[in-house]
Amino acid sequence: MTERKYKSGTEITWEDGITRLVMTDKELRAEVYSLRKDGMPLNFQRIHIEGEDLSEMDLSGIDLTESMFGGTLGASDLTRAVLNGVNFYGAQLRKAVLKETNLKGAVLAHADLSDAYLGYATMMRADLSGAVLKRANLEYANLNEADFDDADMAEAILKSTFLKGVRGLRKCDGLRTVVLMGPTVSREEMEIIEAARKGYRLVD
Repeated sequence: MTERKYKSGTEITWEDGITRLVMTDKELRAEVYSLRKDGMPLNFQRIHIEGEDLSEMDLSGIDLTESMFGGTLGASDLTRAVLNGVNFYGAQLRKAVLKETNLKGAVLAHADLSDAYLGYATMMRADLSGAVLKRANLEYANLNEADFDDADMAEAILKSTFLKGVRGLRKCDGLRTVVLMGPTVSREEMEIIEAARKGYRLVD
């Protein structure tokens, strides 16, 4: 592992060969503010965000492709952000706004997305295992081939949500109380959801 110091953080090349700029939450806040002030794009691909709190921050349009973060982003605005492959394992995203956000292949395992707005988000092949999605609004979101193993979907809104080829739906909690309005699912997935809504769970 090698390190290079910069004004805005420390660049580290990890053992897997991937180089990420390590920034604290305060450094990222300052950089985002400076770039917005100058009208520049928010390009922060492959960074590692250290620190705990980026809550209530306007990160709309930011590109955090393949970055890593495990702190708090609660109530932040991530509208139309590019978050392909981002590692949000265990992150706190309660009430975050992720409208039209690209989360393709993102790791959201054990993240708290309670009351988050994920309308029109692209979340194909995202890892949502163990994630908390209570009351999350997933209207028109594309969750095809996502992993829901042990996720909590209680009272989540599935309005015209794409759920084809998802994994772990049989082990997903809270399906009995989901708000279902015309999701795009396969016959097998609909049987799992309808069984849960009737009070029982299909098993393998």
